[in-house]
Amino acid sequence: MIDSYSIQQSLQTEPAGSEQVEMERSTIQSQTIEQTTGYQGPEYQGPEYQALEYQAEMPTSIGLDEQKPSITELEAEIKALKARDANLQQINHELERQIIRQAQDLSALRQELKHQQQLFQPLIEKLPDIIVRYDRQLRCIYVNPVVLQECGIEAAAMMGKHLSELMIPKQVCDLWTRELQRAFLQKEQGCFEFSYQSHSTLQSYQVRVIPELGRRGEVESVMAVIHNVTAFKNKETQFFQALHEKEIFLQEIHHRIKNNMQMVSSLLNLQAGSTTSSSLIDSLSEAQSRIQAMALIHEQLYQSSTFSHINFRDYAEQLAYNLRQSFRQENHCLALHLDIADIDLAVDQAIPCGLIMNELITNAFKYAFPNQSAGEIHCIFQQDYNQMCRLTIADNGIGLPISVDIQRTDSLGFQLVIALVTRLRGTLEVDRSTGSRFVLQFMRV
Repeated sequence: MIDSYSIQQSLQTEPAGSEQVEMERSTIQSQTIEQTTGYQGPEYQGPEYQALEYQAEMPTSIGLDEQKPSITELEAEIKALKARDANLQQINHELERQIIRQAQDLSALRQELKHQQQLFQPLIEKLPDIIVRYDRQLRCIYVNPVVLQECGIEAAAMMGKHLSELMIPKQVCDLWTRELQRAFLQKEQGCFEFSYQSHSTLQSYQVRVIPELGRRGEVESVMAVIHNVTAFKNKETQFFQALHEKEIFLQEIHHRIKNNMQMVSSLLNLQAGSTTSSSLIDSLSEAQSRIQAMALIHEQLYQSSTFSHINFRDYAEQLAYNLRQSFRQENHCLALHLDIADIDLAVDQAIPCGLIMNELITNAFKYAFPNQSAGEIHCIFQQDYNQMCRLTIADNGIGLPISVDIQRTDSLGFQLVIALVTRLRGTLEVDRSTGSRFVLQFMRV
């Protein structure tokens, strides 16, 4: 048998693992004495406790077999608390090590950041461009010293000031406000230009706006890199003035070439009128037609805004009209049909292509329809997706004789056509099945 005093002594001799173990020990002691004596904690605390008598009806001893499970559970709980305390201490040590390691890493990062600032700060301050940073309230939070040289404003005078507080024109201030607000809202870089009166001269600037993102992906500030482009703008103006003068000069050259060709054509016409030889008249007429075809190119170049390309449809339609007018009296029953794509050709390709068109249509008018019989002549010019141009001249006349080999003929017209095809680096196909059909193909440049 074990009395309450023995149990209390046994509990008091157990080693304390922690404050929580001591609190549980006190609680178990109070419960055991209460069950044994019938008195609660305040009744047996203090000197009066020695004078208390056990109640007669309470048992004077507790069976050992009945208390064994309680002691075992208590030992298990004490053991679990000790294990938990050891685990918490291990976790605490690990957290301390992690905190120390992160503090060391943070210190190293701060040192590296400080080193980078010391490295790049002089570069930014010595750049020829103005560097300005603005916060979300459009107040200046940084500006490099070059602003004094460019705009005559001290850097310290700009710090902390809103755009509207700076001595700049309202139009320029509104432009800056729009561009900075756009960068804050859209998170995208931008570029714009403005002019500013500085040092009694008008200066031109190009501004690159760069949003600066924070950790949460929001734009915390905007950096503006301002580059002085005044010298470039002046050279650009001089360049365009010189270009305009050259354009006028080229227009005058084409105009004079066209007039000179018209004069040569008139001389050939006078020469043809002074002779009775039909063969000579035909030769002079063909030469006159070729000169007019080239003169038409220069006339279009004189009227065009560009001097490297011409609209081939306008040129071909005018050339076909001139040829139709030339043969109207002799071949009034012939119909000339055009299908010309709206394509711009380089002058180096338009001239030979126009001369080939002139030769083949002239031959069709003169030889494809003897005895002024009715017929049709088709002129088609198209381009495919590979930039391959195709000029087709076809008629439903008597056709080109089999005996005529255009590669080895004595005809000046066909010799000229073959030379022009070579100049275009193209190919010429001839179909004699129904009338005559010439297909010229060349790559557009």
